[in-house]
Order: sequence, then C-alpha cells, then structure tokens
Amino acid sequence: MGLLSNCKVCGKLLFDDERRTHRCPPRWLYWLPDEDETEEEDSRGVRAHHASTAAEMVAERWDYDGELEIVNSDGDRDLIVAVRKPGSDRVRHFRVSGRIEYIYSADEIDPDPQWTPYSCDGSGPRLMDAGEAGDGRDND
Repeated sequence: MGLLSNCKVCGKLLFDDERRTHRCPPRWLYWLPDEDETEEEDSRGVRAHHASTAAEMVAERWDYDGELEIVNSDGDRDLIVAVRKPGSDRVRHFRVSGRIEYIYSADEIDPDPQWTPYSCDGSGPRLMDAGEAGDGRDND
C-alpha cells in the first residue's frame, strides 16, 4: 500500500503505488447562471469524468460553503450549473437538487434481560429488577 498523498493536479487521495497508473479526470469550466454569473467573467474549474458529475460536485461545494440551501430545502431549492469542457463549444446546463439521506441499520443481539436502555417512566437508563424486565423475547 504505502503512504497516502494527494495528486498535485486533481487532489485525489492516492497510495504511493497508485501514483504511476492514476489518470486525473478531465477539467470542466463551470458557472452559475441563476446567480448572475457568466462564463466570461465567473467561470471556474472542476475535475470530473462526466459533465453531470461536475455539476453535482459544484452544487455540493456551493451548498457546503453556504447555508446548505439545497439539501435543507425539501426540494424547493435547486441550483442551475452550466458546464463546458475547455476546447469545446458545447455548454451543458444542469438543474441540481440534493437531499440528506438518513440510513439506519439494526443488528439482532442477545439481550441481557436485566438491562433496558430506557425506563417507561422517562427517567432514562436504569438497571431493572428481573421481574420488571420480562423474558427478553420479542412478543409481536
């Protein structure tokens, strides 16, 4: 594996043995037309393998730098991103939206019937008497 370091061109985190075969994604110019930006005055660069990925990266960066307007909007706020590969005349426009996704998981465990994390009276964690805890089996 070796040591980790960032590519000096695209910034990707690489192991030393990956450096020989790494190829940076192409550069895209982007600007935000809905924010009164123009290609001539405001375009900046981002590296991505696809135009749509470039637009998503721009929106993520824009949202992170601001007030998280896109992901906190419940779908009411999006961002228009214009992208163009240098050397090409084709400008592509994307409407980018986002959301925060909460992911939960449950793993069955062998419970200790003496312990419950919360009491029914709302007083918080406490050790219950053996008679209070029941048999520890799921009854539904």
